Amino acid sequence: MHTVAGAAWELGFDAWGCDDLGAHESLLVVSGTGSGDGVFHLVHDFQGSWLALADAGGSVLERYRYSPFGEVSVEDAAGNPLAASAHGVDRFFPGRPFDALTGLYDLRARWYDPAPGAFLSPDPLGFHDS
Repeated sequence: MHTVAGAAWELGFDAWGCDDLGAHESLLVVSGTGSGDGVFHLVHDFQGSWLALADAGGSVLERYRYSPFGEVSVEDAAGNPLAASAHGVDRFFPGRPFDALTGLYDLRARWYDPAPGAFLSPDPLGFHDS
């Protein structure tokens, strides 16, 4: 269960859609109450890093900016810095879950620290990081 725009949601198989360029995805809130219900658009780049959260009308609610190695800065629609997503977004660079307590990304097989731009453990398949 995740939270976006103050409403809990679960990702359903058909809850995501993509335009011809793959430039955005739509998130349908399937459970929740109040102003959190509805469709939100998640704009991302070619790596899958989320760049913005917009409402169904296309108005930007939040923007996400990154350092070269993935440290995230969250801004409201006016460009004011936020300590964290006001809408509960927890996926940023490259569209993977971010643990705000540790400052690490869960990249499935390994944890990634964006401050030094390094993984915390060796590659499980034996590839050498440069």
